[in-house]
Amino acid sequence: MQCAKRQGFEVIAVDMCSDRDLLNDCQKHYPLNDPNWQLALIAGHPNVPVLFTGGMENRIDLVERCQTNGLVSTPNASSLRAMRSLDNWAAWAVSCNLGWPATLQTMDEIRSCDVLFPGRKWLAKPFSSAGGIGITEWFRHEGDDHASAFDPAKGFLQERLPGESIGVTFLSSNFGSAVVGATASWKSGSWKSEASCVGEPIYAYQGSYGPVSLSRELLAKLQSFATLVGTESGLLGLWQADFLLHDNELTLLEINPRWSASMDLLDVCLGIPLVQIHHACVCDHISEERFSHVASQCFDQAKNARNTMLGKLIVYSPKPFVVTSIQSDKWWTQRWSCGMNFAAKRFQFADIPNAGTSVSRGDPLLTVMASEHSPEALMIELQRGRIEALDDLEDMRRL
Repeated sequence: MQCAKRQGFEVIAVDMCSDRDLLNDCQKHYPLNDPNWQLALIAGHPNVPVLFTGGMENRIDLVERCQTNGLVSTPNASSLRAMRSLDNWAAWAVSCNLGWPATLQTMDEIRSCDVLFPGRKWLAKPFSSAGGIGITEWFRHEGDDHASAFDPAKGFLQERLPGESIGVTFLSSNFGSAVVGATASWKSGSWKSEASCVGEPIYAYQGSYGPVSLSRELLAKLQSFATLVGTESGLLGLWQADFLLHDNELTLLEINPRWSASMDLLDVCLGIPLVQIHHACVCDHISEERFSHVASQCFDQAKNARNTMLGKLIVYSPKPFVVTSIQSDKWWTQRWSCGMNFAAKRFQFADIPNAGTSVSRGDPLLTVMASEHSPEALMIELQRGRIEALDDLEDMRRL
């Protein structure tokens, strides 16, 4: 939201959360569950481009209605289905010499998992998951009826592999596709000094930092991957793929054909107006010369280490509560300003809930943002922000 506003766009937001940041920065807001939001947009803003964010890849029917009603949406429903196909993920990874985890999609495969893949560890991943929420470890117990233990209609099993989680942002246009940059995700629990975050989803997105540099060899594979996926899916604009990096090899985990939670880190740190360029690619307003310049600039930055990193950490609530005006106002005074101009300042907060918001145990509370010169220094500063946010909950309980 802040990236779009900073780049000159008037934003009309449609979402389920309606946090304080969003309501402050958007021109208009419609709840996603309001059945009239599409008609309202068409009446006031015909042919307005739509930038999808978290979870929209799981609402293909809604995307089709956007297209039918005249909203410019990308990816379109056809590209969306291609980009969310497990079979395509496997084929694209293998074609580009990238790894692909053992994946079980049918009940016959699940029943035979010990024979097909002896000694493997598995994760159960729902098709409708966003941000890793809902992913759990899956164990086979002797004598279990696999048919009653897992429903392949709702998800799939995938081998749990070692490695660092890397999110790579790509940009596709009518002139080709390019690697924009990469961020690394924090490992679950890497900041915990006490059991204060009971209820935190184990495999949910914890936050990320970057940009991180990648070797020329890996960047070459990723460029081939970008070209293949962009061509076969027909997608235009920004998208992200998640990988595991282990022993200098990348293994594909997932493709998200939308704006991802880590793209704002790249937008700020690389100095490249990603929302503006996404808009130009989607609306076919970008020239081949401009796209080539952006692609070359991104490639050069992706292979070089940076002196300054930007990081974010998601704070999950350890208990249910209702946000007070005192809490919301306090966090708001330390609001992230979407730029590197706060590099010398302490941590800041984003995704701040409004007063009166009901937060359940295990729900995201807010996001801590910070800028530092290394992942280790970033984590120290982000942890300070997390502790302060959780202390605010305890302070209010004692009043």
